[in-house]
Amino acid sequence: MNLYNEIVEGATNSRLIREGWLLPTRVFAPSEPDITALRPTAGKEYNQVELQGAVEDCTAYGDIFKEYDKYLDRQGITFAPGVAYCYGLAERYNKQYGPGTAEVIEGATSKRDRTKLFDKYDAGDLRMLVSVDVLKEGFDCSASLGIDLQPNHQLRTYVQKVGRVRRPRGTHKEAIWIDMAGNYWRFPHPDEDIDWLAVTEDATTQDVIQEARTEKKKAEPTRCPGCGGVPLSWPDGKCAMCGFGYQKPKRYIRMGNGTVREVPVEHKVKKQKSADQKAWDAARYKAHYCGQTLAQAKWKFKQATGYWPPDGLDCMPVRDSLDWQREPSVVYPFMKKRRQPAAVS
Repeated sequence: MNLYNEIVEGATNSRLIREGWLLPTRVFAPSEPDITALRPTAGKEYNQVELQGAVEDCTAYGDIFKEYDKYLDRQGITFAPGVAYCYGLAERYNKQYGPGTAEVIEGATSKRDRTKLFDKYDAGDLRMLVSVDVLKEGFDCSASLGIDLQPNHQLRTYVQKVGRVRRPRGTHKEAIWIDMAGNYWRFPHPDEDIDWLAVTEDATTQDVIQEARTEKKKAEPTRCPGCGGVPLSWPDGKCAMCGFGYQKPKRYIRMGNGTVREVPVEHKVKKQKSADQKAWDAARYKAHYCGQTLAQAKWKFKQATGYWPPDGLDCMPVRDSLDWQREPSVVYPFMKKRRQPAAVS
């Protein structure tokens, strides 16, 4: 059913930045978590429990602090994958940078307590707010730094989050967005103008973005190896943010075993699983259902294929890791959600 005849776009990102209503955004993308096993729920976002487990498996607080250390002069917002993660991270912020550095705002936070925290934040007595969903909408503050630990499936959620740090209320002339969630890879740069007119009944915003990239109408997002930033352009083959010479861009995926895997940009398009990956996934889940270890899953793989699984498959510990002696769901908590089939041997 058609609800309208024409879309009228009020203002573009570029216009709002040019006229001073929004801050231009510098995006940095040091790495992203491995969420290949997650699927969005009916609400079109990832399940919070599963998402928190996936991020916890491969994110060290030290990695977050390494990025935050560069911008301690700014007030910030951290978007976390789950409420429990919020409290754990706020506690570590306060241990690392001193008591009272960070506070959590969540759905259960009373209106009175929220007002107190907002007043404290506006007064400059609080440096970091940590939240999952509460701060995405209707929150106007002087924050100019965002740390994103929450992978999203929907563009609107991402836009709402970045919008919290783009208001020109403080002294800074640009917003800093530290994307440790991989959202920069899925969505446009915050300063980019989105072609809303291309969105139709049959084509979602994501469809439009992906089609433009697939047909090379729009360049893939590129992470600069020099500064870790994701510039809007590469004039003369150099990063617009730091001047570093162009190199073949790569993604940096944080794996559950603590390693960081480099992925060339052309691997962005989802590929079909290899036969080895399918066999390893099957063996891993069989071991999970039987209460066995990952080492026993390795043996099940050999029984099914006639050879040992190759190194480097998804959800596989590195060689000599103690994780081989643990049950699969202990190492990869998302597996707990998979129901056991009728018969497993």
